[in-house]
Amino acid sequence: MHSRHDIGVLDALDRFAIQDVIARYNNSCDDFDLDDALSMVTDDAEVTLYVNNGDQPLLQVVGPAQIRKALEPRHLQHQAIGIQVHHLIQNLELVHADSAEVELRCQVLVLYQRVEDPGKPAPQPVQSGWYHYRMRRTDCGWRIAGVVASTCGVYDAHAIFDV
Repeated sequence: MHSRHDIGVLDALDRFAIQDVIARYNNSCDDFDLDDALSMVTDDAEVTLYVNNGDQPLLQVVGPAQIRKALEPRHLQHQAIGIQVHHLIQNLELVHADSAEVELRCQVLVLYQRVEDPGKPAPQPVQSGWYHYRMRRTDCGWRIAGVVASTCGVYDAHAIFDV
């Protein structure tokens, strides 16, 4: 493995492809398009979620079917009350890399926005933290093999919006 100071192991196209997969995954989740989001993960992808500085994960799932099962209820709740979620991914930093796997982290700011309430159209920041991604080169290109999310904030839309 190479350190973040030796990114020469990845060419510019690899770095762009990795960033594109991360952006597409988050945008697809935001748009409730789980089919597209899950096309960006490997069959053995692991998702782990820590919230509000917890010592134990709130969520830990493996594989697209379990990821879908974990995400669908939240998506359906957001749709039912008219919430659009926006993940703002910033400061993407390469931690380790070789020609087959890459580990990186980024800061995340999560916004909720009421889509059908003209009185409250502005996105509201609700969570922030770090996402740690493990990416793997596959026959289909770079895919997400793991995400560890550590965020703090409000997780209940009812606490933000009067719904």
